[in-house]
Amino acid sequence: MKNLINFYNCHYCKKKLKKISSGYDYEYRTTSKKWHFLACKRCDVFFLSPRPNETQLNIIYPNNYYSYNYNKINFFVRYGKKILDYLKIKKILYRKFYYKKNFYYLDIGCGSGQYLSLLNQMFSIPKKNIYGLEKLQRNKKIKSEFKILNKDLLNFKTKKLFDFISMFHVIEHIVDHVKILNKIKSLLKKSGILVIETPNTDSLDCKLFRNGTWGGYHFPRHWILYSTNSLKTILEKNGFECIKIFYSTGHSFWMYSFHNYFRKKKIFFLSSLFDPTKIYATPFLIVFTIFDYFRSKIGFKTSSVVIVARKKI
Repeated sequence: MKNLINFYNCHYCKKKLKKISSGYDYEYRTTSKKWHFLACKRCDVFFLSPRPNETQLNIIYPNNYYSYNYNKINFFVRYGKKILDYLKIKKILYRKFYYKKNFYYLDIGCGSGQYLSLLNQMFSIPKKNIYGLEKLQRNKKIKSEFKILNKDLLNFKTKKLFDFISMFHVIEHIVDHVKILNKIKSLLKKSGILVIETPNTDSLDCKLFRNGTWGGYHFPRHWILYSTNSLKTILEKNGFECIKIFYSTGHSFWMYSFHNYFRKKKIFFLSSLFDPTKIYATPFLIVFTIFDYFRSKIGFKTSSVVIVARKKI
């Protein structure tokens, strides 16, 4: 892989970065290259360095990437995730808020469109009011049902203003968050909200697998990682007010952490047992989901943080 982009200094404070972990693409094996995460201790942010450039997205996101093949994941996993996603949205939206005329929703990085379908089917938002952006959209069926555009957010133009904009596990895949947040502000109504869900580096599994096998690293597709506090700070510095913070289950990060650890040790049988896309891994997935669900209920931080914010007026 050529023309990689190196980071030596923090994107925000320009302080010199320090290497904290190294690893490989254990999950999809799109490249044999070794990757590194560097940390800024002042900002508490991790940067992938080197990282691929924009022309290499089709390599690091293969056709079998889970986000584009959501309907191919086994039924039990999809059903469980649908319930968890519904409960998550219920924490974010109040009925008086979304049950009104001209409610518009935009999902940035919509993948196979599971959140678009959820807002339509379980929250009664009309399809004509639901938009999705996905640069590498490969699902023709979902594109025919909703307004899904194969566009980068910065190139997205519309006269519509949105009540609800979401980035579920997307912000870690991009670099220039200042431009992204400014663009989102221009797309939100005065009363509109932005919701970001992203890996949380201040979590138990990140600390246990920090040596390079943590599932949240997702080499080489995750480019910038935050702790809860650092992401909150970035939002507040860029014109947002954080109104709610909670933690969702990080079951897939636990699964991939063990999957990556055993693959690194070349124990491939055990590695395959922790592949969350496989039906025989379902019992482990259930265990980690329950584990994180109850941990989040009693105040522990999981590896998946959700921040609800609105733009400052």
